[in-house]
Amino acid sequence: MRWTNLNRSIRIALAVLFTAAPAFAIQPARWMHTTEAHFEPGETEQTVVTNLGDVKLAQRTEDLTEALEDANVIYDMIALDDATVYLAVGPESQLLRRKGDEIEQVLELTNEQIFCLDRTAEGQLLLGISGENTRLAVLDGDELKDLVKLEDTKYVWDTIVDGQTIYAATGIDGKLLRIKLGDAEPVVDVLLDANQANLLCLERDKDGRLFAGSDTDGLVYRITLDDEGKASTFVVYDAAEPEIGAIVVMDDATIYIGTADAEQAKPGRMAQPAKEEKGRPQTDDKSEDKAPPQPPKTEPKPEPVNEQAGKSDTDESDTEAQAMAPEEEEAESPPVEKPALVTAEQRDELREVIKKRLLAAREGGKLQAGGSRTRRPSAAPPPAGRSSSKSKSKAAKKGNAVYRIAPEGFVNEVFRESVMILRLLDHEGKLLIATGNEGQIYSVDVDADETALLADLEPQQIPAILRGPDGHILLGTANPAQLVRLDPGYAEQGAYTSDVLDAAQISKWGALSIIADVPKDTTVAVLTRSGNVDDPEKAAWSDWSEPFNIEHDADHQPITPRYASVASDPARFLQYQLKLTGSNGSTPVVDQVGITYVLPNLKPQINSIKTGYPKPKAPSGSSKSKTANRPPPHTTTLRMEWKAEDPNKDPMVFTLEYQSAGSDVWLPLDEDLTANRYEWNTLYVPDGRYKVRVTASDAPGNPDNMAETAVRTSDPVLIDNSTPRMKITKPQADGNAIKFTVQVTDTYSPVRSVGYTVDGGEQWHVVLPDDLIYDSTTEAVTIIIPDLAPGRHAITIRAIDGRNNAVYQALFVNITKRAKPQE
Repeated sequence: MRWTNLNRSIRIALAVLFTAAPAFAIQPARWMHTTEAHFEPGETEQTVVTNLGDVKLAQRTEDLTEALEDANVIYDMIALDDATVYLAVGPESQLLRRKGDEIEQVLELTNEQIFCLDRTAEGQLLLGISGENTRLAVLDGDELKDLVKLEDTKYVWDTIVDGQTIYAATGIDGKLLRIKLGDAEPVVDVLLDANQANLLCLERDKDGRLFAGSDTDGLVYRITLDDEGKASTFVVYDAAEPEIGAIVVMDDATIYIGTADAEQAKPGRMAQPAKEEKGRPQTDDKSEDKAPPQPPKTEPKPEPVNEQAGKSDTDESDTEAQAMAPEEEEAESPPVEKPALVTAEQRDELREVIKKRLLAAREGGKLQAGGSRTRRPSAAPPPAGRSSSKSKSKAAKKGNAVYRIAPEGFVNEVFRESVMILRLLDHEGKLLIATGNEGQIYSVDVDADETALLADLEPQQIPAILRGPDGHILLGTANPAQLVRLDPGYAEQGAYTSDVLDAAQISKWGALSIIADVPKDTTVAVLTRSGNVDDPEKAAWSDWSEPFNIEHDADHQPITPRYASVASDPARFLQYQLKLTGSNGSTPVVDQVGITYVLPNLKPQINSIKTGYPKPKAPSGSSKSKTANRPPPHTTTLRMEWKAEDPNKDPMVFTLEYQSAGSDVWLPLDEDLTANRYEWNTLYVPDGRYKVRVTASDAPGNPDNMAETAVRTSDPVLIDNSTPRMKITKPQADGNAIKFTVQVTDTYSPVRSVGYTVDGGEQWHVVLPDDLIYDSTTEAVTIIIPDLAPGRHAITIRAIDGRNNAVYQALFVNITKRAKPQE
């Protein structure tokens, strides 16, 4: 079967069907997917689902390398020209050089690490080397040449080059250093001596002001230099999270900061996807889905990368070694062979090695052979006499955040997720967020209020990010260490497959509607399949239907739905798939998918029916002594209650009937009931045993020829409103006592008790039957009343049956003899 466009008459018929919905309950139900929460359970392949509920093509990614041999983390990278990229990797500290597709080792250090790379004013590669001999050095040919040794400094986390001046963010004393180079010996000044253990990331705005992010307290410092080079410091933001992992300054002086609390990097999403539509902010750009920049059609001439662009785009922060490995007990590291190509098993083994080495570095506060950087306060505690102003071991909110600091100082949160934010990059008006520990790249369009997951990589962290000259983004990863290219433009093709949709019963599929913006030369293909098991992998479903193709139509408004009929077989479960094809850097954008279906009218279900008489209540104001001998009141009201439901959720009405024992005729009791309970006054029917029948009908919600009914019959119920019958023998006097026999008979109920009272007294004396047990409808009871005073007495006998019907009979007796005196 093939998809067909719904013509005008079909759409009118659907409109009539929806209009008629209040009249009949057999009406189409509908799945409507239009929010992030609707689309999120589905599977994406080269597609993304944004927080605004849009499905679009993802940006292209390409793995440029397999896992790097002898490396598990890329700390930093920089391009000195269009063809050459340098990589600082660990845990075995190396400097690698990539030219074209070839990667070669330039340097290997012992007991040291390279956490940051930069470019000097002369175009040389600048290395920040941390360890026992912390220093800044340049690459002279393929040899290291020290520029300056940094005494009393253990870590160099970030640098900014400004001509012959280098600014360095360091630890574990939390200092911002200024190193002035020249013909003479370099001059090192301390611009900021922070109270925190480490200054982790460094940025600079167009006015020359520096911004440094700290650990321990999550502070963002602004350092302003006057004309004489003197520094004044001001904290522009105190984050709830304990660590600032990345800073980027925009051209308009807006600052974005990302936090990197390792304890808040949890697997899975922190918050539920957006469940409601919230509209879209209006932007100056009329195109809400502007494509990422495309590479130029002609190759640009190579130009040197200036120090400002080189740093602001690539060196916002470095990854945190602790986040790459959970805490473990320190143990001897097993030897790891160096394969030509790292297998998955060898990669896992290498990760275990790294975990143990990182733990050793954290516990000892020292960089050991092959060690890695450790930025957390526990790894690099403040020196004696320095303490944090406050403890922030726990963030005020879960997860980590990106905060926007407006030029006037106003701060608002633009992103929060259960990840560590390792890098930020301003990319064509959008903010790229490189994260760990699930290797995800997010794109945040602050103006459009749109967040999208651009890529979900196999590596666990993305600690390095570099803008390429042709518009692509180069990602350096960790666990394992790889180079991944995020290309400009969208993937050429992608697919989104919905979650399995459950109609609860075998259903007939109606129309599918889709709202999509389909630019020129792009397409959206819609396919469906159906089945009767909840997992297509368990058992056979139908094949995917022939695609319904949506192409660009200049006369069609993007916000107007397009309709097609679902061609899949009737079934309980359904899936749809969107196949998106892009072109020339454009992507179709699907905003809404709706599928109509109708269930057959199913019979109502009556699950139970119960009957019974209400439990009698004692009269109000009566004492226990007065009511103890009174028989329970007899009631003629029989209560009935039933439980019923309709699978279609149709309204129901109920009919009640009754049938006496021995008859095959059902007599009407009541009809058109909407409640599921009823009280029957049984006084108007003969005593006997009966059955009650309830019939449920969904007629109020269905045409007459489609209505369904269900019937359930009660267990037998006894109706007995007649009193027992008594036959009393003539009383026989024996001195001061009398004796007589009472024969009690009841038609339906067993005799429950027989008793007497003398001279109208309130005290009733219950007498056991001759066989000592009340268990039948006929009982013989012998009553002996002793110690009566001489004279005339009134004796009242009462018999009660099982339905609390009571009969009374009184008689007079004469006592002529006095009682014998007691000896």
